[in-house]
Amino acid sequence: MSTNYKQTTVSGESWQRCCSVQIDNSYCQTPSLVMIEEKIINVGEDIIRQGMGNISMAFNPDNPDHIALYTLLNKLYVEVCAERDAS
Repeated sequence: MSTNYKQTTVSGESWQRCCSVQIDNSYCQTPSLVMIEEKIINVGEDIIRQGMGNISMAFNPDNPDHIALYTLLNKLYVEVCAERDAS
């Protein structure tokens, strides 16, 4: 008999994911971003979230994917500002 209150045997799954992105676009500086990671543990009907750390990177102006992302984020920012200013 276990001495742990309400002890049960469980099965589930876990995975790691990026849960948040922070962008630093300081004037006259190379834009950078931090991707905040978490581990998700799914046990039965319970979801447990656990912080796993961060990955930091600077935008590389020679990388076409970095330029495309930066351009898309800027376009989205301008669109959202225009919607806000129109109301």
